[in-house]
Amino acid sequence: MRSFVLMLLLLTNSVFAAPFATVTLLKGDVTYEGKSLKEGDTLKTNGLLKVGAKSVAKLKVEDYNSVMTFAPNSEMKLTFKKDEYSKSPYTLVRGGVRWLTQGKARYKGVIQTNSAVMGVRGTDFLALANPVFGESEIVCFDGKVLLQNKKMPSNQWVISKGQWGGIGGRYGKTIEKPLDLPKGVVKQMKDVIGID
Repeated sequence: MRSFVLMLLLLTNSVFAAPFATVTLLKGDVTYEGKSLKEGDTLKTNGLLKVGAKSVAKLKVEDYNSVMTFAPNSEMKLTFKKDEYSKSPYTLVRGGVRWLTQGKARYKGVIQTNSAVMGVRGTDFLALANPVFGESEIVCFDGKVLLQNKKMPSNQWVISKGQWGGIGGRYGKTIEKPLDLPKGVVKQMKDVIGID
């Protein structure tokens, strides 16, 4: 009996041996691998999250003690690798996602796009991806985020509270010095998602 319980515990741990996400809020049309989601669903297998027009989704990632809130018309690819907590499985394909860390966490995550890696440092920020122009942008609302060029890792900047950073398309092939944003612009960017 003991060996059965031990085996069950090991199996349970191996299933969740990656920074999985739980759906905590849904409004409108939200699917994962083409199937409609509902609040309470757990995303722990590879797939594509799609948030439709006039829709919003919120995911909680326990291991990062963080919440991701997606803007309408957003897509995120999730690719899980067992025991790789340092390499977040979250790749923003298009649209926008607000990442909010809610205190100390066991691990720190990142959001990737086609051109950038955004390393979370206990913070609140908005990541945007535009695949048409190949652009990635970030606006930091609180804390700091390391913005790194995916093709040239040595090209990186720390984006601090009230700053903007970008790469690709109209912003160029390398990440340049972050821009300080007026408070009114920061407030407008917070409203992109529509909910806190």
